[in-house]
Amino acid sequence: EATCSAARSTVPANSPSRDCIAISDAISMRKPASTCTHFSHPALEERINIVHCPLAEVKVEGNYPVFIVCDRNVRYVADRIGVKAKGIFETDATEQAKNLDTVIAIDRWLMDRGADRDAFVLGIGGGITTDLTGFAASIYKRGVRFGFIPTTLLSQVDAAIGGKNGVNLDSFKNMIG
Repeated sequence: EATCSAARSTVPANSPSRDCIAISDAISMRKPASTCTHFSHPALEERINIVHCPLAEVKVEGNYPVFIVCDRNVRYVADRIGVKAKGIFETDATEQAKNLDTVIAIDRWLMDRGADRDAFVLGIGGGITTDLTGFAASIYKRGVRFGFIPTTLLSQVDAAIGGKNGVNLDSFKNMIG
């Protein structure tokens, strides 16, 4: 087993996250280590954060201005985590909305609210929302920090990990990203 010291979590030796680093300057949890996952692979430049803790235990550390992108259906999650955000961008989590127009709308919203290179974009929702958030953050000002609170099982094991975020092009899934 490998240990990520800042997260104080243990990773099985055969885990794809074995060579992980903890993100101590973005999101951290105040929960026993056995129940929290907080990893990023060095190749992803510390931009992917998986939060797997009770919502009340989520805390953003540092002086990063936080901007939340969330699925309309889980807006209550954004309200419950208690993070002081500069704003919340609600989106429809549909395949029709998973496109460049929505990404541009998110980036324009970030720009209108003064998000700079120190911004931290927090995506709350399922796979569509985390894909939109990750892609929008990765191209805004040549990339800003971002993290996710995945709200569906599929997004917890797919869209919110691995650093692969993309959007649809016409009727073709995940063609851009």
